[in-house]
Amino acid sequence: DALPIWPINLNRVTPRVKASSLFAGRPKGVVVVNVLISEKGDVLAARLIQGLPGDSAVAKEAEVACAEAAKHLVFDPAVSKDGKTRFKIWQGVGFYLD
Repeated sequence: DALPIWPINLNRVTPRVKASSLFAGRPKGVVVVNVLISEKGDVLAARLIQGLPGDSAVAKEAEVACAEAAKHLVFDPAVSKDGKTRFKIWQGVGFYLD
């Protein structure tokens, strides 16, 4: 069992997503990325869990941007309930694109 972990710098990490065209604008929706957090709170790996609807190049570019942004998050490390042991843990992170 582990205590919940919390991101430390969520407000400073945003995906860089370009507008697809003058009329289409930026992609919108929710992207969920699973990140592997080290014993120190750094992200070791990121993988896409839920992408944007459709198979457009713009949606895929936005998903990649979210996965890259997730790699720059910093978390409080996961610890056991007694607070003595730190360990690696997978954590879901959502990005709302609007």
